[in-house]
Amino acid sequence: MILYKFFSLPEKYNQDKDHYNIKNLRDNILTCNHPILFNDPFEGILFAKGISEQESLEIEEYKRKVEKQIPSNKKSLFWTKNSIVTNKNIVCCFVRDFKDNPFVDLMWAHYANSHFGYCMKFEFSEKPEDNFVKDEETGGIQIYKLSDEGERFPSGHEELHFPSGRSEFKRVQYKDKPQIFQFDNGVTHDSMEDFLQIKSKVWEYEKEVRLILHLEDCLGFDLNKFYGVKYDVQCIKGIYWGMNTLAEYKKEMIEILESQNCLAPRYSSYISGNSFRIQYKLEEIIK
Repeated sequence: MILYKFFSLPEKYNQDKDHYNIKNLRDNILTCNHPILFNDPFEGILFAKGISEQESLEIEEYKRKVEKQIPSNKKSLFWTKNSIVTNKNIVCCFVRDFKDNPFVDLMWAHYANSHFGYCMKFEFSEKPEDNFVKDEETGGIQIYKLSDEGERFPSGHEELHFPSGRSEFKRVQYKDKPQIFQFDNGVTHDSMEDFLQIKSKVWEYEKEVRLILHLEDCLGFDLNKFYGVKYDVQCIKGIYWGMNTLAEYKKEMIEILESQNCLAPRYSSYISGNSFRIQYKLEEIIK
């Protein structure tokens, strides 16, 4: 399965401080977040009906227990009527169509800081556990708690990590209206998790695929924190530089990849001919 992911980089190079995406490239880390932190205000909201009075009381009690973990600027969403936001899931976002997607320029603008960033091509097995570092005891994907800046803790600090209960790749479903979940004896928790992969049709151009990580039992994610998963470097199958990616960052990233024996193809982007489409040119790799 071929998937792509965009990354941002600054417009100015700071030689005294690594950008978190550079650090995470060095550590083979992909960041994960709860959907409530995404740029779509409908993310993380579950629309439901048929909840009994007793069930409503239980939900409100659960909300009070986890409210302290919700960022202050997101609490209004958390307490919206008919909405449920749990702290049991985080996701990592990819796109499944790149060069043939006429809307890819929008994603360069939104997610790669107007071409100052880059895009990585990955080849993943359909089974998520085959692509990422696993917990030896449970076999679940190892989830790393990152620093407040979204990077792994510096060398020498205690590394906090724990296994996911379940993980899956899911294509986002794009709909005209939110899905209304009916709460009754026939509905399971698994079916309610579908809201993690439903978005408005206005986002359909992204052709998004999500790696969804679930926690079981009493574990929960702190929604104020960043998390990450560590991928196998052999999953990298290509690097696409933005039109504005700074030469200093390119050099630094190439050195990191070569130190990991990763010789994935690298592509520069450019404007060609009488067209609004971005073109890509394969760069020569000097061994």
